[in-house]
Amino acid sequence: MKDEQIIEKNKHSPKLLFPAVFIVFISAAFIYLFLYNLKAETFIPSEYVFNIKVENSYKTLSPYIKASIKDKYNYSRYEKLLEKAFNKESIFCIYEETEDEKENGEGEQINSNYLYILNIKYFYPLVNFYLQTQKRSSSFLNYSAKDLFLYNLNFKGEAVLVYFRLKKNLLMASTNESLLLKALSTNNRTKKEMQTLTAKKYSSKNTFEINTDFLFSNLSLINNIKLTQTFLKLKNDLDLPEKLMGEFTIEKEYIHIETAFDSQNLNKRKMIQSRLQEILPQNISFIMELNSFSLEEILTKVLLNEKEYKIIEKLLEKNLKLSINDLLYSWTENPVAVLQFTNSKNKIYAVKIKDEELRKTVFKKVYNNKALKEIQYISVNSNTIYNLKTITLVKEVLKSKKINLSSVYYLLKDGYFYISESKDDLFKLCLNSSTSLNQAPQFAELTTDFPKENHFNIYEKLTDSSLPVESYSISVFSVASLTNLKCSLRITFK
Repeated sequence: MKDEQIIEKNKHSPKLLFPAVFIVFISAAFIYLFLYNLKAETFIPSEYVFNIKVENSYKTLSPYIKASIKDKYNYSRYEKLLEKAFNKESIFCIYEETEDEKENGEGEQINSNYLYILNIKYFYPLVNFYLQTQKRSSSFLNYSAKDLFLYNLNFKGEAVLVYFRLKKNLLMASTNESLLLKALSTNNRTKKEMQTLTAKKYSSKNTFEINTDFLFSNLSLINNIKLTQTFLKLKNDLDLPEKLMGEFTIEKEYIHIETAFDSQNLNKRKMIQSRLQEILPQNISFIMELNSFSLEEILTKVLLNEKEYKIIEKLLEKNLKLSINDLLYSWTENPVAVLQFTNSKNKIYAVKIKDEELRKTVFKKVYNNKALKEIQYISVNSNTIYNLKTITLVKEVLKSKKINLSSVYYLLKDGYFYISESKDDLFKLCLNSSTSLNQAPQFAELTTDFPKENHFNIYEKLTDSSLPVESYSISVFSVASLTNLKCSLRITFK
């Protein structure tokens, strides 16, 4: 009887074998498909000059996608699907052109090579199926020679070819064929490099890394010539590392970026707690305070070159019998600031007065030498605006700078010396205001986390910008008992 039961069980065993194998196959496929995902960091060639990693691609890009899509109805139908498909991280890198590429004239429209890697999670079989069906479409060009796809992208009116390929859960795209082929290999990162990348801890999973030489060489994109020149000339004093690493958060109204670095030059400087934010009126649209930089450094490293500086020194000694130290540096101290009112094209330069009595003595010597002529222009709220008539000395100095001015105006107020070409802008500074710049909504929102003691602080409200940006603020300050520095940038959108 037992033998008959065993024979009976063996008869059914082939039937049980197929379901068991099928379950094992499905389990293995599930593990491979859903659990074993490739890491984007492994495929990034390490020669990049800029690298940005976004935690949630859909959350970051959706506001821009919505703004660019005309068919809102169809977009809303597939919005949930897109959110699930692209809720993983993506990485964008910029690589500088090689010398061979520059000589061959490649990338004339785009001066750098770009690499983008998007993690599409477990939706990649569907994406792969879609790509295969689109091989012969007018948009996609099959580039089967190297198993790549091509897409003809319209970038600012110029046709740009984008190479791309799907590698399991990673969709990789680049403007450079060889760069993409290199990224598709698996030997771009050593185990030590991967450990270094994952060792850094950030409160946000949105991170970036940028080469400082690349950053400073592209400052012209800010579209603010004075600001660009200032940063370029102060680069050595900022003592930045070769690469800056940091994190950022993106919200509907603003983007906030932070980076930390060591700087022996800045850490040695004395920081002054500025009061300018409290005493300036709220209709200031631009302010740049250099709290750790003296007037001498601003003149020698930002405003004047060495030749111009020596010309001015000789003119002062010849006409005033005063050194530049006696005339300017002896009675001033940092902070030094540049201001601009909304709807005004003129700048106001401000410097803190260290010794008012010494300033009076120096000015008296200047007037006694009859090199400058001071005229009391107007008094407003116990403050007086003075007009400095430009005679021989000043005309020669300005001529060396290729500036033609008949006169300048200055104002003494709240312990600061203000000078400008515009008497009207100085007049605005004299008017009493119920709300200071510190209380202005845009400024307050942008500078909430910035300490008053900082090495420099920049705020600008963009009134005529073509970008969807309303204002921005930058601050560099010391943290951790002056052992390192933190730089914060906050940008608000319109």
